[in-house]
Amino acid sequence: MGSNPSKNEVVKIRIPSSKGKRDESDDSLSSKPNITSKAEVDELNGELNALKVELKTQKEQNANSEDLSYSLQNQLDEREREILLLREELDSLQRKTSISTRSDKDIECDNTGVEDKCDRTIYAKDQYIQTLEEELKMMKELTTKQDERYQRKLKKLRSLLSKSKQDSSLKLFELKDEKSKLVEENTKLQERIERMSLDSGDFGRQGSASSQRSVLSRDKDINENVTEDVIDNHDDPRMKLILELSEQVANLDSENLALKRELKHCRKVAERVEKLRIQKKQNKSSDRTEIVCVDKGSSSWKEPQSNQACLEIT
Repeated sequence: MGSNPSKNEVVKIRIPSSKGKRDESDDSLSSKPNITSKAEVDELNGELNALKVELKTQKEQNANSEDLSYSLQNQLDEREREILLLREELDSLQRKTSISTRSDKDIECDNTGVEDKCDRTIYAKDQYIQTLEEELKMMKELTTKQDERYQRKLKKLRSLLSKSKQDSSLKLFELKDEKSKLVEENTKLQERIERMSLDSGDFGRQGSASSQRSVLSRDKDINENVTEDVIDNHDDPRMKLILELSEQVANLDSENLALKRELKHCRKVAERVEKLRIQKKQNKSSDRTEIVCVDKGSSSWKEPQSNQACLEIT
């Protein structure tokens, strides 16, 4: 008997949303490519889910087609067995007529009736086989068209994925450049504050600030100093500017991390789509042809092995 196609597990693809919060004073032009990229990824996720539903429907149709083909093959085997029995009956009658004492007229009538019956049976069998072949041909053409349509959709989805990755990469480079500019401006402002502290005689704070030169340590000291200065001198515009720049740098860091996670997830999605395409080719190359074995000397025969063809999105 024919075996049903194997069912692979369907993996749900989910793209996480960005957790970084943008400050209202940030540049609005730099956030547009990121929003566009998220919208395209969401649209891509919807199309992938629709494609999974269509593939599941096609798998069910293929299973029904295999069941119908198996049933028709059984009917065809029964007709062929009937033909063999009729031919054996015809041979038996011909042998009996060779040794019979009946007249030539009766023999001719009997042979003519049996031959006509066999011819009608053979003709009906040929017509039935032709009908089955036409149905199978139509099913193969339909399957080929649907396969081509799925290939076009997969190609479109791959192009959208590549475009989304490019947009995300451009956005990441822009954020890195902006971050470096802000860090440079922050460094200049810090040096200016140090010079002003030296001029005003504030040597204790200048000594602690100049002892740490790394970027991370400098940002930490600035945040602590800004907090103290805001408590004492909350009307000083220089302290407000330093606080705003520190917040912008922190926001850019969180956005960069979120973009890296999104890029990593997009690469995983592209790898999964490529694996599905390779798996589909392997499944096509491993199809098996139906084999029917009939033993003419007995009434038993082997069951046919059905073709195995499966399309699955994990």
